[in-house]
Amino acid sequence: MHAQEQLNAEALEKFRIWFEEPYAALDKRCENEGNGAFVALSIGLFLCERYFRSITKTIDNHNDPAFKLEAARYLNVDAAFFRAFWNIYRNGMQHQGSPKQTADYSWCVNAEFPPIPARAVVNGKEVICINPWAFTAKMIALWKNDPERLAQLSSHQLGAIFSKEIKPVLVPFTGNT
Repeated sequence: MHAQEQLNAEALEKFRIWFEEPYAALDKRCENEGNGAFVALSIGLFLCERYFRSITKTIDNHNDPAFKLEAARYLNVDAAFFRAFWNIYRNGMQHQGSPKQTADYSWCVNAEFPPIPARAVVNGKEVICINPWAFTAKMIALWKNDPERLAQLSSHQLGAIFSKEIKPVLVPFTGNT
């Protein structure tokens, strides 16, 4: 096997055991219940950010919004609407464990919604809707179809798997900042 093909295969295997299989287990366990939707969507959100930051080479530039524009383009969603989606879902879920409300939008998840951000009006309030399961499946497929990208990330590489015994040492709080 060619060296790059070997790296791609190793990256795909890590991706499979760290992302794809846990998502599939969660999806199967929560089938028809709706439970686990936030966890499933969280997986999709960080895979989305990782993918489009790698495309736009903004992995370590957290203030560069180019990845949002690229993600919006890929999903065929208006860029301003995608930014609102990102603020409500990604920022809300990754920082506080649930989507957030804003003055402009509320949120709603349902397995019957589209796999990309969509707009609805509920009781006179604009709502950003998403199918968390389908969105995450879309992000997993994106990565699986681009194994070379998985293998090439440098600052956020997929970790090595090894069986060495590691003995961590606790670092107690000292009050120093």
